[in-house]
Amino acid sequence: MIKVSNFLPLLLLASCTLGPDYERPLFWSDDELKNSLETMDDNNYQDKNWFYIFGDEELNLLIEKAKQNNLNVKAAISKLRQARYSLDIGKVKYWPMIDVGGEYNYKYATAYGELGNKNSFYNFGFDASWEIDIWGEGRRYTESLSALYESTAANLDNVLLLITTEVANNYFGLITAHNQLQIAKKNLRVQNDILKVVKDKYKNGLVEDGDLDQARFAVESTRAMIPDLEQAVNVYENAISILMGKLPNKNLIKIYEKNIARGAFTYDIKKLKQFPVSVVRSRPDVREAEKILKSKNAEIGAAIAAMFPNISLSSALGRQAHKFDELNYSKYAAYGYTPAISMPFLHWGQLLNEVEMSKEAKNEALYMYQNVMLNAVEEIKNAMSAVEREYEKNRALKNAAANMKKVLAAMRIKYKEGLIEFSDLLASEQNLLTAENKLAESDGQVYKNIISFYKAIGGGYY
Repeated sequence: MIKVSNFLPLLLLASCTLGPDYERPLFWSDDELKNSLETMDDNNYQDKNWFYIFGDEELNLLIEKAKQNNLNVKAAISKLRQARYSLDIGKVKYWPMIDVGGEYNYKYATAYGELGNKNSFYNFGFDASWEIDIWGEGRRYTESLSALYESTAANLDNVLLLITTEVANNYFGLITAHNQLQIAKKNLRVQNDILKVVKDKYKNGLVEDGDLDQARFAVESTRAMIPDLEQAVNVYENAISILMGKLPNKNLIKIYEKNIARGAFTYDIKKLKQFPVSVVRSRPDVREAEKILKSKNAEIGAAIAAMFPNISLSSALGRQAHKFDELNYSKYAAYGYTPAISMPFLHWGQLLNEVEMSKEAKNEALYMYQNVMLNAVEEIKNAMSAVEREYEKNRALKNAAANMKKVLAAMRIKYKEGLIEFSDLLASEQNLLTAENKLAESDGQVYKNIISFYKAIGGGYY
Protein backbone atom coordinates (compact mmCIF):
# COMPACT_ATOMS: atom_id res chain seq x y z
CA MET A 1 0.00 0.00 0.00
CA ILE A 2 1.09 3.57 -0.58
CA LYS A 3 2.31 5.36 2.52
CA VAL A 4 0.99 8.85 3.20
CA SER A 5 4.30 9.74 4.83
CA ASN A 6 6.00 9.39 1.45
CA PHE A 7 4.03 12.41 0.25
CA LEU A 8 4.33 14.65 3.30
CA PRO A 9 7.09 16.72 1.64
CA LEU A 10 4.73 17.30 -1.29
CA LEU A 11 1.97 18.41 1.07
CA LEU A 12 4.34 20.86 2.71
CA LEU A 13 5.43 22.18 -0.66
CA ALA A 14 1.77 22.69 -1.53
CA SER A 15 1.69 25.59 0.91
CA CYS A 16 4.04 27.59 -1.35
CA THR A 17 2.45 30.42 -3.34
CA LEU A 18 4.41 32.21 -6.04
CA GLY A 19 3.84 35.71 -7.35
CA PRO A 20 3.29 39.10 -5.68
CA ASP A 21 0.70 39.47 -2.91
CA TYR A 22 -1.80 42.26 -3.53
CA GLU A 23 -1.30 45.61 -1.79
CA ARG A 24 -3.63 48.54 -2.39
CA PRO A 25 -1.69 51.24 -4.27
CA LEU A 26 -1.68 54.57 -2.46
CA PHE A 27 -1.85 57.11 -5.26
CA TRP A 28 -2.90 59.88 -2.90
CA SER A 29 -3.05 60.00 0.88
CA ASP A 30 -6.25 60.80 2.76
CA ASP A 31 -4.86 64.23 3.61
CA GLU A 32 -4.20 64.97 -0.08
CA LEU A 33 -7.73 63.89 -0.99
CA LYS A 34 -9.16 65.92 1.88
CA ASN A 35 -7.29 69.05 0.79
CA SER A 36 -8.35 68.59 -2.82
CA LEU A 37 -12.02 68.08 -1.96
CA GLU A 38 -11.96 70.64 0.89
CA THR A 39 -14.05 68.32 3.04
CA MET A 40 -14.60 68.38 6.79
CA ASP A 41 -14.15 64.56 6.95
CA ASP A 42 -17.41 63.99 8.81
CA ASN A 43 -18.03 60.27 9.33
CA ASN A 44 -21.82 60.68 9.55
CA TYR A 45 -22.24 59.58 5.96
CA GLN A 46 -25.67 59.28 4.36
CA ASP A 47 -26.90 55.70 3.95
CA LYS A 48 -28.00 54.09 0.70
CA ASN A 49 -31.51 55.58 0.98
CA TRP A 50 -30.13 59.09 0.54
CA PHE A 51 -33.09 60.00 -1.71
CA TYR A 52 -35.33 60.03 1.39
CA ILE A 53 -34.06 63.56 2.01
CA PHE A 54 -36.57 64.79 -0.59
CA GLY A 55 -39.47 63.55 1.55
CA ASP A 56 -41.39 62.29 -1.48
CA GLU A 57 -43.18 58.96 -1.00
CA GLU A 58 -44.01 58.74 -4.70
CA LEU A 59 -40.32 59.00 -5.60
CA ASN A 60 -39.38 56.42 -2.94
CA LEU A 61 -41.94 53.98 -4.33
CA LEU A 62 -40.76 54.44 -7.93
CA ILE A 63 -37.13 53.83 -6.94
CA GLU A 64 -37.96 50.66 -5.01
CA LYS A 65 -39.95 49.33 -7.99
CA ALA A 66 -37.08 50.13 -10.33
CA LYS A 67 -34.60 48.29 -8.09
CA GLN A 68 -36.79 45.22 -8.18
CA ASN A 69 -37.84 45.22 -11.83
CA ASN A 70 -35.20 47.08 -13.85
CA LEU A 71 -33.72 44.78 -16.48
CA ASN A 72 -30.18 46.13 -16.08
CA VAL A 73 -30.38 45.35 -12.37
CA LYS A 74 -31.62 41.83 -13.10
CA ALA A 75 -28.80 41.34 -15.62
CA ALA A 76 -26.24 42.55 -13.05
CA ILE A 77 -27.66 40.13 -10.46
CA SER A 78 -27.41 37.28 -12.98
CA LYS A 79 -23.83 38.29 -13.73
CA LEU A 80 -23.05 38.23 -10.00
CA ARG A 81 -24.48 34.72 -9.69
CA GLN A 82 -22.36 33.57 -12.62
CA ALA A 83 -19.28 34.96 -10.87
CA ARG A 84 -20.28 33.09 -7.70
CA TYR A 85 -20.60 29.79 -9.60
CA SER A 86 -17.31 30.42 -11.38
CA LEU A 87 -15.61 30.99 -8.02
CA ASP A 88 -17.11 27.81 -6.56
CA ILE A 89 -15.87 25.85 -9.59
CA GLY A 90 -12.40 27.37 -9.35
CA LYS A 91 -12.05 26.60 -5.65
CA VAL A 92 -12.20 22.83 -6.21
CA LYS A 93 -10.08 22.70 -9.37
CA TYR A 94 -7.03 21.46 -7.46
CA TRP A 95 -8.86 19.22 -5.01
CA PRO A 96 -8.65 15.41 -5.27
CA MET A 97 -11.26 14.13 -7.71
CA ILE A 98 -12.95 10.72 -7.54
CA ASP A 99 -14.87 9.07 -10.36
CA VAL A 100 -16.83 5.85 -10.24
CA GLY A 101 -17.45 3.66 -13.24
CA GLY A 102 -18.38 0.22 -14.47
CA GLU A 103 -17.80 -1.62 -17.71
CA TYR A 104 -18.91 -4.79 -19.44
CA ASN A 105 -16.84 -5.96 -22.40
CA TYR A 106 -17.78 -8.83 -24.75
CA LYS A 107 -15.50 -10.01 -27.53
CA TYR A 108 -15.81 -12.67 -30.19
CA ALA A 109 -12.93 -13.41 -32.49
CA THR A 110 -12.56 -16.15 -35.12
CA ALA A 111 -9.36 -18.14 -35.38
CA TYR A 112 -8.03 -19.98 -38.49
CA GLY A 113 -9.24 -23.52 -38.47
CA GLU A 114 -11.19 -23.14 -35.27
CA LEU A 115 -14.75 -22.23 -34.38
CA GLY A 116 -13.64 -19.00 -32.71
CA ASN A 117 -13.04 -17.53 -29.24
CA LYS A 118 -15.61 -15.80 -27.00
CA ASN A 119 -14.61 -13.60 -24.05
CA SER A 120 -16.63 -11.47 -21.61
CA PHE A 121 -15.22 -9.13 -18.99
CA TYR A 122 -16.71 -7.09 -16.10
CA ASN A 123 -15.01 -4.10 -14.49
CA PHE A 124 -16.18 -1.89 -11.63
CA GLY A 125 -14.25 0.54 -9.46
CA PHE A 126 -13.13 3.99 -8.41
CA ASP A 127 -10.55 6.27 -10.01
CA ALA A 128 -8.96 9.11 -8.05
CA SER A 129 -6.71 11.90 -9.30
CA TRP A 130 -5.04 14.87 -7.66
CA GLU A 131 -2.95 17.56 -9.26
CA ILE A 132 -0.99 18.91 -6.32
CA ASP A 133 -0.98 22.69 -6.18
CA ILE A 134 2.66 22.94 -5.10
CA TRP A 135 3.46 26.41 -6.42
CA GLY A 136 0.11 28.01 -5.72
CA GLU A 137 -1.24 28.20 -9.27
CA GLY A 138 -4.63 27.02 -8.08
CA ARG A 139 -4.65 29.36 -5.08
CA ARG A 140 -3.77 32.33 -7.28
CA TYR A 141 -6.45 31.26 -9.74
CA THR A 142 -8.98 31.14 -6.92
CA GLU A 143 -7.76 34.50 -5.63
CA SER A 144 -8.30 35.98 -9.09
CA LEU A 145 -11.82 34.55 -9.32
CA SER A 146 -12.63 35.81 -5.82
CA ALA A 147 -11.54 39.33 -6.79
CA LEU A 148 -13.62 39.14 -9.97
CA TYR A 149 -16.61 38.09 -7.88
CA GLU A 150 -16.10 41.13 -5.66
CA SER A 151 -15.77 43.38 -8.73
CA THR A 152 -19.06 41.99 -10.02
CA ALA A 153 -20.70 42.74 -6.68
CA ALA A 154 -19.38 46.31 -6.92
CA ASN A 155 -20.78 46.51 -10.45
CA LEU A 156 -24.22 45.55 -9.12
CA ASP A 157 -23.95 48.34 -6.53
CA ASN A 158 -23.01 50.74 -9.30
CA VAL A 159 -25.98 49.68 -11.43
CA LEU A 160 -28.31 50.16 -8.46
CA LEU A 161 -26.86 53.62 -7.85
CA LEU A 162 -27.23 54.60 -11.52
CA ILE A 163 -30.81 53.33 -11.67
CA THR A 164 -31.68 55.20 -8.48
CA THR A 165 -30.26 58.47 -9.79
CA GLU A 166 -31.85 58.00 -13.21
CA VAL A 167 -35.30 57.49 -11.69
CA ALA A 168 -34.84 60.54 -9.44
CA ASN A 169 -33.56 62.70 -12.31
CA ASN A 170 -36.41 61.73 -14.61
CA TYR A 171 -38.94 62.18 -11.80
CA PHE A 172 -37.87 65.74 -11.09
CA GLY A 173 -37.48 66.39 -14.81
CA LEU A 174 -41.12 65.33 -15.14
CA ILE A 175 -42.16 67.71 -12.36
CA THR A 176 -40.17 70.53 -13.95
CA ALA A 177 -41.81 69.93 -17.33
CA HIS A 178 -45.21 69.95 -15.60
CA ASN A 179 -44.38 73.23 -13.91
CA GLN A 180 -43.30 74.84 -17.16
CA LEU A 181 -46.39 73.48 -18.90
CA GLN A 182 -48.65 75.01 -16.25
CA ILE A 183 -46.81 78.34 -16.55
CA ALA A 184 -47.24 78.33 -20.33
CA LYS A 185 -50.95 77.49 -20.08
CA LYS A 186 -51.50 80.19 -17.45
CA ASN A 187 -49.76 82.78 -19.61
CA LEU A 188 -51.70 81.62 -22.64
CA ARG A 189 -54.97 82.28 -20.79
CA VAL A 190 -53.78 85.75 -19.78
CA GLN A 191 -52.62 86.58 -23.29
CA ASN A 192 -55.90 85.36 -24.76
CA ASP A 193 -57.72 87.70 -22.40
CA ILE A 194 -55.47 90.53 -23.53
CA LEU A 195 -56.10 89.61 -27.15
CA LYS A 196 -59.85 89.90 -26.59
CA VAL A 197 -59.39 93.35 -25.10
CA VAL A 198 -57.20 94.42 -28.02
CA LYS A 199 -59.73 93.09 -30.51
CA ASP A 200 -62.49 95.12 -28.85
CA LYS A 201 -60.35 98.22 -28.94
CA TYR A 202 -59.46 97.55 -32.55
CA LYS A 203 -63.13 97.32 -33.52
CA ASN A 204 -63.69 100.67 -31.83
CA GLY A 205 -60.70 102.17 -33.60
CA LEU A 206 -58.73 102.68 -30.40
CA VAL A 207 -55.67 100.65 -31.44
CA GLU A 208 -53.82 100.11 -34.70
CA ASP A 209 -53.22 96.95 -36.74
CA GLY A 210 -49.75 96.56 -35.24
CA ASP A 211 -51.11 96.20 -31.71
CA LEU A 212 -53.55 93.49 -32.81
CA ASP A 213 -50.80 91.64 -34.67
CA GLN A 214 -48.50 91.83 -31.66
CA ALA A 215 -51.21 90.44 -29.38
CA ARG A 216 -51.83 87.58 -31.77
CA PHE A 217 -48.06 86.96 -32.01
CA ALA A 218 -47.81 86.70 -28.24
CA VAL A 219 -50.68 84.17 -28.08
CA GLU A 220 -49.30 81.97 -30.85
CA SER A 221 -45.72 82.13 -29.52
CA THR A 222 -46.87 80.90 -26.13
CA ARG A 223 -49.14 78.30 -27.73
CA ALA A 224 -46.16 76.98 -29.70
CA MET A 225 -44.33 76.23 -26.45
CA ILE A 226 -47.00 73.83 -25.19
CA PRO A 227 -46.47 70.88 -27.61
CA ASP A 228 -42.76 70.70 -26.75
CA LEU A 229 -43.52 70.75 -23.03
CA GLU A 230 -46.19 68.08 -23.41
CA GLN A 231 -43.68 65.99 -25.36
CA ALA A 232 -41.14 66.46 -22.56
CA VAL A 233 -43.73 65.18 -20.07
CA ASN A 234 -44.32 62.11 -22.25
CA VAL A 235 -40.59 61.45 -22.60
CA TYR A 236 -40.03 61.57 -18.84
CA GLU A 237 -43.06 59.34 -18.18
CA ASN A 238 -41.82 56.81 -20.73
CA ALA A 239 -38.29 56.88 -19.30
CA ILE A 240 -39.52 56.15 -15.78
CA SER A 241 -41.68 53.30 -17.08
CA ILE A 242 -38.72 51.72 -18.87
CA LEU A 243 -36.50 52.11 -15.79
CA MET A 244 -39.08 50.09 -13.87
CA GLY A 245 -39.04 47.37 -16.53
CA LYS A 246 -42.51 48.26 -17.81
CA LEU A 247 -43.92 49.20 -21.17
CA PRO A 248 -44.64 52.95 -21.46
CA ASN A 249 -47.96 53.67 -19.76
CA LYS A 250 -49.33 57.11 -19.02
CA ASN A 251 -51.32 55.74 -16.09
CA LEU A 252 -48.21 54.25 -14.49
CA ILE A 253 -46.93 57.58 -13.18
CA LYS A 254 -49.07 59.57 -10.76
CA ILE A 255 -47.93 63.11 -10.18
CA TYR A 256 -49.84 64.65 -7.31
CA GLU A 257 -50.81 68.31 -7.27
CA LYS A 258 -48.35 68.99 -4.45
CA ASN A 259 -45.53 67.83 -6.70
CA ILE A 260 -46.59 69.88 -9.69
CA ALA A 261 -46.48 73.12 -7.70
CA ARG A 262 -43.15 72.32 -6.04
CA GLY A 263 -40.34 74.87 -5.93
CA ALA A 264 -36.60 74.50 -5.32
CA PHE A 265 -35.48 72.03 -2.66
CA THR A 266 -34.13 73.55 0.54
CA TYR A 267 -30.76 71.93 1.23
CA ASP A 268 -28.12 72.68 3.84
CA ILE A 269 -25.10 73.68 1.75
CA LYS A 270 -22.78 72.82 4.66
CA LYS A 271 -23.58 69.13 4.12
CA LEU A 272 -21.78 69.30 0.79
CA LYS A 273 -18.48 69.11 2.63
CA GLN A 274 -19.50 66.86 5.49
CA PHE A 275 -18.41 63.47 4.21
CA PRO A 276 -15.29 61.35 4.74
CA VAL A 277 -12.66 61.17 2.01
CA SER A 278 -13.03 57.39 2.15
CA VAL A 279 -16.05 57.74 -0.16
CA VAL A 280 -13.60 58.22 -3.03
CA ARG A 281 -12.26 54.68 -2.59
CA SER A 282 -15.61 53.19 -1.61
CA ARG A 283 -17.54 54.38 -4.67
CA PRO A 284 -18.88 51.33 -6.53
CA ASP A 285 -16.99 52.08 -9.75
CA VAL A 286 -13.73 52.65 -7.85
CA ARG A 287 -14.17 49.41 -5.89
CA GLU A 288 -14.89 47.56 -9.12
CA ALA A 289 -11.71 48.90 -10.71
CA GLU A 290 -9.64 47.96 -7.66
CA LYS A 291 -10.97 44.38 -7.55
CA ILE A 292 -10.11 43.98 -11.23
CA LEU A 293 -6.59 45.15 -10.37
CA LYS A 294 -6.43 42.57 -7.58
CA SER A 295 -7.55 39.85 -9.98
CA LYS A 296 -4.87 40.78 -12.52
CA ASN A 297 -2.24 40.77 -9.77
CA ALA A 298 -3.19 37.19 -8.82
CA GLU A 299 -2.93 36.11 -12.45
CA ILE A 300 0.79 36.96 -12.38
CA GLY A 301 1.35 34.34 -9.67
CA ALA A 302 -0.64 31.75 -11.62
CA ALA A 303 1.47 32.44 -14.73
CA ILE A 304 4.72 32.11 -12.76
CA ALA A 305 3.58 28.85 -11.14
CA ALA A 306 2.90 27.36 -14.58
CA MET A 307 6.69 27.49 -15.25
CA PHE A 308 7.52 25.03 -12.46
CA PRO A 309 7.25 21.24 -12.21
CA ASN A 310 3.80 19.76 -11.89
CA ILE A 311 3.18 16.73 -9.68
CA SER A 312 0.04 14.64 -9.79
CA LEU A 313 -1.24 11.44 -8.23
CA SER A 314 -3.74 9.00 -9.68
CA SER A 315 -5.04 5.73 -8.35
CA ALA A 316 -7.64 3.07 -9.11
CA LEU A 317 -9.48 0.59 -6.88
CA GLY A 318 -12.09 -1.92 -7.96
CA ARG A 319 -12.97 -5.45 -9.06
CA GLN A 320 -12.37 -7.25 -12.36
CA ALA A 321 -13.90 -10.61 -13.32
CA HIS A 322 -15.19 -12.64 -16.25
CA LYS A 323 -18.54 -13.23 -14.56
CA PHE A 324 -20.76 -10.64 -12.94
CA ASP A 325 -21.33 -12.62 -9.72
CA GLU A 326 -17.56 -13.02 -9.27
CA LEU A 327 -17.28 -9.29 -8.54
CA ASN A 328 -18.32 -10.09 -4.97
CA TYR A 329 -15.11 -12.05 -4.27
CA SER A 330 -12.13 -10.20 -2.83
CA LYS A 331 -9.67 -12.27 -4.86
CA TYR A 332 -10.79 -10.36 -7.94
CA ALA A 333 -9.78 -7.02 -6.42
CA ALA A 334 -7.56 -4.73 -8.44
CA TYR A 335 -5.79 -1.54 -7.52
CA GLY A 336 -2.95 0.69 -8.59
CA TYR A 337 -1.46 4.13 -8.18
CA THR A 338 0.64 6.37 -10.39
CA PRO A 339 2.67 9.32 -9.09
CA ALA A 340 3.70 11.53 -12.01
CA ILE A 341 5.84 14.61 -12.52
CA SER A 342 6.03 16.87 -15.54
CA MET A 343 7.96 20.03 -16.23
CA PRO A 344 7.87 22.53 -19.08
CA PHE A 345 11.01 22.06 -21.13
CA LEU A 346 10.88 23.64 -24.56
CA HIS A 347 8.05 26.16 -24.98
CA TRP A 348 9.99 28.72 -27.01
CA GLY A 349 9.44 31.53 -24.51
CA GLN A 350 5.68 31.02 -24.33
CA LEU A 351 5.50 30.79 -20.53
CA LEU A 352 7.87 33.73 -19.99
CA ASN A 353 5.80 35.82 -22.36
CA GLU A 354 2.63 34.84 -20.52
CA VAL A 355 4.18 36.09 -17.27
CA GLU A 356 5.16 39.38 -18.90
CA MET A 357 1.73 39.70 -20.48
CA SER A 358 0.13 39.19 -17.04
CA LYS A 359 2.33 41.94 -15.62
CA GLU A 360 1.28 44.34 -18.37
CA ALA A 361 -2.37 43.42 -17.80
CA LYS A 362 -1.87 44.36 -14.16
CA ASN A 363 -0.27 47.67 -15.19
CA GLU A 364 -3.23 48.42 -17.42
CA ALA A 365 -5.65 47.69 -14.55
CA LEU A 366 -3.51 49.86 -12.27
CA TYR A 367 -3.74 52.85 -14.60
CA MET A 368 -7.48 52.32 -15.04
CA TYR A 369 -7.95 52.19 -11.26
CA GLN A 370 -6.01 55.43 -10.84
CA ASN A 371 -7.98 57.08 -13.63
CA VAL A 372 -11.32 56.04 -12.10
CA MET A 373 -10.22 57.58 -8.79
CA LEU A 374 -9.24 60.80 -10.53
CA ASN A 375 -12.58 60.96 -12.29
CA ALA A 376 -14.33 60.32 -8.97
CA VAL A 377 -12.60 63.30 -7.35
CA GLU A 378 -13.40 65.49 -10.35
CA GLU A 379 -17.05 64.42 -10.32
CA ILE A 380 -17.38 65.14 -6.59
CA LYS A 381 -15.82 68.60 -6.90
CA ASN A 382 -17.95 69.48 -9.92
CA ALA A 383 -21.10 68.26 -8.19
CA MET A 384 -20.37 70.30 -5.05
CA SER A 385 -19.75 73.41 -7.12
CA ALA A 386 -22.84 72.84 -9.26
CA VAL A 387 -25.13 72.72 -6.21
CA GLU A 388 -23.67 75.94 -4.78
CA ARG A 389 -23.78 77.81 -8.12
CA GLU A 390 -27.34 76.68 -8.90
CA TYR A 391 -28.59 77.96 -5.55
CA GLU A 392 -27.01 81.35 -6.30
CA LYS A 393 -28.64 81.34 -9.72
CA ASN A 394 -31.98 80.22 -8.27
CA ARG A 395 -32.05 83.05 -5.74
CA ALA A 396 -31.35 85.59 -8.48
CA LEU A 397 -34.05 84.12 -10.76
CA LYS A 398 -36.55 84.10 -7.90
CA ASN A 399 -35.88 87.79 -7.27
CA ALA A 400 -36.04 88.54 -11.00
CA ALA A 401 -39.43 86.80 -11.37
CA ALA A 402 -40.82 88.60 -8.31
CA ASN A 403 -39.61 91.96 -9.61
CA MET A 404 -41.00 91.25 -13.08
CA LYS A 405 -44.44 90.54 -11.61
CA LYS A 406 -44.37 93.98 -9.99
CA VAL A 407 -43.22 95.57 -13.24
CA LEU A 408 -46.02 93.89 -15.18
CA ALA A 409 -48.65 94.99 -12.68
CA ALA A 410 -47.45 98.58 -13.02
CA MET A 411 -47.30 98.34 -16.81
CA ARG A 412 -50.89 97.12 -16.99
CA ILE A 413 -52.06 100.13 -14.99
CA LYS A 414 -50.10 102.48 -17.23
CA TYR A 415 -51.45 100.82 -20.36
CA LYS A 416 -55.04 101.21 -19.17
CA GLU A 417 -54.31 104.86 -18.49
CA GLY A 418 -52.85 105.26 -21.98
CA LEU A 419 -49.39 106.13 -20.70
CA ILE A 420 -47.48 103.41 -22.61
CA GLU A 421 -47.75 101.62 -25.91
CA PHE A 422 -49.15 98.11 -26.17
CA SER A 423 -45.75 96.84 -27.30
CA ASP A 424 -44.31 97.84 -23.91
CA LEU A 425 -46.99 95.86 -22.08
CA LEU A 426 -46.45 92.89 -24.37
CA ALA A 427 -42.71 92.98 -23.76
CA SER A 428 -43.35 92.88 -20.00
CA GLU A 429 -45.65 89.88 -20.44
CA GLN A 430 -42.99 88.05 -22.42
CA ASN A 431 -40.30 88.95 -19.89
CA LEU A 432 -42.37 87.50 -17.05
CA LEU A 433 -43.01 84.30 -19.00
CA THR A 434 -39.29 83.96 -19.63
CA ALA A 435 -38.44 84.66 -15.98
CA GLU A 436 -40.97 82.13 -14.67
CA ASN A 437 -39.76 79.47 -17.10
CA LYS A 438 -36.13 80.00 -16.12
CA LEU A 439 -37.06 79.85 -12.44
CA ALA A 440 -39.01 76.61 -12.91
CA GLU A 441 -36.07 75.14 -14.83
CA SER A 442 -33.67 76.21 -12.08
CA ASP A 443 -35.95 74.74 -9.40
CA GLY A 444 -35.71 71.39 -11.15
CA GLN A 445 -31.96 71.74 -11.69
CA VAL A 446 -31.44 72.20 -7.96
CA TYR A 447 -32.90 68.72 -7.42
CA LYS A 448 -30.83 67.25 -10.22
CA ASN A 449 -27.60 68.77 -8.95
CA ILE A 450 -28.21 67.40 -5.45
CA ILE A 451 -28.87 64.00 -7.01
CA SER A 452 -25.59 64.30 -8.94
CA PHE A 453 -23.79 65.11 -5.69
CA TYR A 454 -25.04 61.98 -3.96
CA LYS A 455 -24.20 59.93 -7.04
CA ALA A 456 -20.69 61.41 -7.02
CA ILE A 457 -20.04 60.37 -3.42
CA GLY A 458 -21.33 56.87 -4.09
CA GLY A 459 -24.86 57.31 -2.83
CA GLY A 460 -24.15 55.25 0.26
CA TYR A 461 -23.46 52.04 -1.65
CA TYR A 462 -20.23 50.80 -0.09
